Amino acid sequence: MSASHLRIDGLTKRFGPHRVLESISFDLRTGEVAALLGANGVGKTTTLNCLAGLARIDGGRILMRGAPFDRRDPGHRSRIGVVSHDTFLYSELTVRENLLLHARIHRLPDARVDEVMAELELRRFGDTRIGHLSRGWRQRSGVARAILHRPELLLLDEPFSGLDLRATRLLRELLARLKNADRSILLTTHDLGATRELADRVIVLDRRSIAFDGPTAELSAADLDALLAGPPRAEAAPS
Repeated sequence: MSASHLRIDGLTKRFGPHRVLESISFDLRTGEVAALLGANGVGKTTTLNCLAGLARIDGGRILMRGAPFDRRDPGHRSRIGVVSHDTFLYSELTVRENLLLHARIHRLPDARVDEVMAELELRRFGDTRIGHLSRGWRQRSGVARAILHRPELLLLDEPFSGLDLRATRLLRELLARLKNADRSILLTTHDLGATRELADRVIVLDRRSIAFDGPTAELSAADLDALLAGPPRAEAAPS
C-alpha cells in the first residue's frame, strides 16, 4: 500500500461550548478502506463533514497528499466524493438531469452519466424526479453523484441505510472495485458484515476521541461488538 493520502492531525470540533471531537488523529492510505465506527452521537458524521469541507474545524489540520486541505478551494473539493444523509440532489430534477448537471460542473461527457447509471442499475429511473423516489433509490442516486467524477477520496456516511439486499450487494461490489482502483474510502456504518468484508482498518470513536485504530483482520465479531459497546459503566456505590 502506498503513502498516506489523507492525514488528520489533532482534529478538534466544537458546536458552541460543546466539544464533539477532541484532538483526533489518523491517516488513510491510497487504496485503503477504513470503517469509522462508534455509538450514535460520538462524532462520526461530524468527522466526515470536516473532511468533506462541509464543516469548519476548530483545531488541528487536515492534509491531502501532504498539502493542507482548503475547504474553500474547488480544486481540493473536486477530489472528494461524499455520500451522506443529504444526497445533494435537486428533488424537482430527474435522476439523469441531476447527474448531467454534476457532469457539467466537472466537465465530464454525457457518456460518463450513462456508465454510472448502468453500473448502479438506475437507468429505469432516469426520467423520474428525485423527489418521487423511495429512500433506497435516492440513496443509489446519491452514490452515483458521488462517484461520477472519479474522486480520489470517497467519504460515506451510512451508505447502506435504506438499501435493499440487492442494492447493498451492488454497493459492496462497487466499493471493492473502487478500492482496487486505488481510491481511498472512509465510511461509517452499523453494518458489521460490510465492515468485515470491505474495511482494511477499523477506527472506533468514543467520548470525542479514538478508542481503537487497527486492522480489521485482527478483530473477531465479538471484538467488534465489545469495542462498539464501549467500556463498562461504573456501578453506583450502594446507598
